[in-house]
Amino acid sequence: MRRRDFVLAAGATVLCCPTTVLAQSIRDAVIGYVNFRAPEHYPTLGALRQGMADVGIQNAQAIPIEYRWPGEKGTSWEELVQDLVRRRVTVICTDGEVSAFAAKRVTQDVPVVFVIGSDPVRQGIVASFARPGGNMTGVSNMNVELGPKRLEILLEIIPTARRLGVLANPRSAFTEHALQEMRSVARATAKPMIVYEASSSEQLASSFAAAGEAGIQALVIIADNFFHNWSKQIGILSLRHRVPAIYAIKEFVAAGGLVSYGTDLLQNHRQRGQYVGRMLKGEKPADLPVQQPTRFDLAINVKTAAALGIEVPPMMLARADEVIE
Repeated sequence: MRRRDFVLAAGATVLCCPTTVLAQSIRDAVIGYVNFRAPEHYPTLGALRQGMADVGIQNAQAIPIEYRWPGEKGTSWEELVQDLVRRRVTVICTDGEVSAFAAKRVTQDVPVVFVIGSDPVRQGIVASFARPGGNMTGVSNMNVELGPKRLEILLEIIPTARRLGVLANPRSAFTEHALQEMRSVARATAKPMIVYEASSSEQLASSFAAAGEAGIQALVIIADNFFHNWSKQIGILSLRHRVPAIYAIKEFVAAGGLVSYGTDLLQNHRQRGQYVGRMLKGEKPADLPVQQPTRFDLAINVKTAAALGIEVPPMMLARADEVIE
């Protein structure tokens, strides 16, 4: 499936000088964008264009974007990337590990700028943070590695919790690594932990129902692009089945979730936009280090806490960067 968002740039007189050649090149640029869902569900496109403007791309709002997503037909990620390569896009943006891996398999020539939640070196996407090499670089918010920290925060909010749970997407490449870390934490707390899996809307509903029946008192949702796209449903299910949960991004809390701890999603995509803009100006991905977060935000929904019968400790509210009432 495809969707195109573009505004034709105004014509300009071509002068014989390098800056005019560069301007002409940027004006003719096309960005490819691969995501899990259709573009109307992307909350980050404005941040992407803002990042391009940050580095001096004057027509950032007018540069065409070719969107690709699996859709109902289940087109493979590789086919989506291949279609963009055939389209001769200037730069490809990918969200999540699956699309990043697909881009790595399909092309070694077209620049790729990713936003992912795990360690791209551990995953084999780039050679190193400082010198990624090849045609790929981007932003890693390291959200996957924060699973144990999220459990710690949730247990501070609910110190009486005895039954722990983890919700993971079995299709994600980093799930097993994330679960190993979570199991280690559970063993250290001497509390039982049940793993629930979901990679579809139906499985989300059944997992939360099962967690509610099992009396899960603290659920950690492993950071994943799929879960982000269903943040509103997750918030509703958490309340319906009375399962307190913590997530990686504050959009989940805004949708009715209890608490989140992680990086600023819009800032991640703005950083990505800055890299896209620099590549449009001629810089190479291999020379741009993978960016990592410098701060993490804690957001708490006190209305949801009240609905779940949870009294958030005052010290935790004081620590929160955002409190939703």
